[in-house]
Amino acid sequence: MTQDPQKTTWYLLVLMALTGLFLSFYYLPHPLSAYESVSRIQNSIFLGRLVRGLHKYLALVVVIWFLANFYATLYRNAANGAEFVRSLTRGLFLIFLVLALYLTGYLLPWDQPSYAKVVSSLGLFGFAGTLSEGALFRFYWLHILALPALLFWLTREPEAKGKE
Repeated sequence: MTQDPQKTTWYLLVLMALTGLFLSFYYLPHPLSAYESVSRIQNSIFLGRLVRGLHKYLALVVVIWFLANFYATLYRNAANGAEFVRSLTRGLFLIFLVLALYLTGYLLPWDQPSYAKVVSSLGLFGFAGTLSEGALFRFYWLHILALPALLFWLTREPEAKGKE
């Protein structure tokens, strides 16, 4: 593996995107079919159990990776006040984004444990009540399109200054 945290971040995100792409071919984001489609991926699709497990555990690795990099960056920039504040702000936003991706993905099986976990997690942010059936569809599109696009954009390689 590489020593460059930027490259490792991209390797992890590309692996997540590839496993997610595979899963999206078979997943149906509808409350009446979501649980059955996850079950079908697990039990009937060739390598489905492996790919879903890889996607699930890579998500944990990504969360840990971003937290570790956040703390390392803060430690490295602790002496420089302006850089520290910029690193703190950017790092907290990236961690919030990664946790939002994790939370939206956690709901997708649409079973009782995932539903209860997401409702209780949203309760921490002041959202009370239940999730409508439309929430699954919205969480799905946030999970596969909006949040990953934002994460890829924010973790891209910065352009060199003076480069034409």
